[in-house]
Formats: sequence, C-alpha cells, structure tokens
Amino acid sequence: MTHKPFPKLASTQTALQSSILHHFRYSLGREWQSRDPRDRCLAVSLAVRDRLVNLLLETEKRYQDADAKRDDTFPRREPGLFRWLFDKLIHHGDEYFHLADFHSYAQAHEKATQEYSDPSVWARKAILNVARIGKFSSDRNIMQYAEEIWDLKRIP
Repeated sequence: MTHKPFPKLASTQTALQSSILHHFRYSLGREWQSRDPRDRCLAVSLAVRDRLVNLLLETEKRYQDADAKRDDTFPRREPGLFRWLFDKLIHHGDEYFHLADFHSYAQAHEKATQEYSDPSVWARKAILNVARIGKFSSDRNIMQYAEEIWDLKRIP
C-alpha cells in the first residue's frame, strides 16, 4: 500500500500559529475574531495532534526505511526478552507516542555520548550543571519541607 507523503510541519511558533488559524477556519468553520475559549482549545489541540501524527508517520517511515531488526536475537543471552515491548508499540498502538519521540531521544543520547567521551567538555558541562542548581538543591528543599511542613527542628 502506497500513501501520499504527509506534509512536513515546521515546529516554529509562526508555523504553529498558522496551523491553529487553519483549524479555526477549516476544521471549526469559524473566523479568528469569533473565537471563544472552547474553540481556542480545540484548534490548539488539533494543531498539536497534527504534529504528533506527523512525528509518528516520520518515525514509522524511518523504521521501514532502516528495515529494523525484527528477529528476537537481541539481547544475545536472552533472545526474545523485549519482544513484548516491540509487539505493544508496533501492533497494539503507541498510545503515549514513545516512537514519535524516539528519534530525537536517540540523537540527544548520541550527543551526550560524544560529549562524555571528551573529558574537558563533560567536566565543563557537569560543573555548570551543578553550579546552576542554586536554590533548587534537594538538600535545601528537604530541609525547608521538614521545617515548614512537618515543623521539625534541626538536630546538631
């Protein structure tokens, strides 16, 4: 079965606004000036749905193009261990759109792997990450919670 390629949807703010306006006019049959909160919510939902469907279709196309391994040899020591996951996502619906986000996850993972292999880059990022924690530190948060919520006093 061949299908017409799904049009590429840009992810910019302007493209999203354009998609929302498009749904106001063509999906809801309304003009922007006559909008109400329900119409706004519905138009935004439709525009976001378009992007999710596009991501899902792109992921399925990449999967088919790559002719992903469909046998049960991974992992080698326990063949078939992840077959249930494959079946769930491919044959029973990906209700949370895991596959739609997988490509960007894999790209981020690859970038992190490359940065980790360079000790100076990784050290710099780790130091900056810790330095930016600031007042959101878990220790401070737990201490504040204990004092303000549980009314506990600090033991020296």
